[in-house]
Amino acid sequence: MTVALGGASIILAIGATDAEHAFFSEEAGIDWNVVFLLLGMMLIVGELKRTGLRVPGDLERQEGPRPPVPDHGHPGVTAVVSACSS
Repeated sequence: MTVALGGASIILAIGATDAEHAFFSEEAGIDWNVVFLLLGMMLIVGELKRTGLRVPGDLERQEGPRPPVPDHGHPGVTAVVSACSS
């Protein structure tokens, strides 16, 4: 992250671009939709971890017997049934 900030500072300092173009340009600027999507996902994950929601990665750290994993059958059978039902 330090390298990225340093590179951005150098680009702005030498005048290769201006802040208006870097932040708000549709074709070359920051894609704010992606920034806010990632921010929202990080907030949701942080809240879920804080509230104690169990996620699949927790099963590897769990002691004792593991809960049974549901068997969803062969993917080909699932694809055929899905295609026939639509």
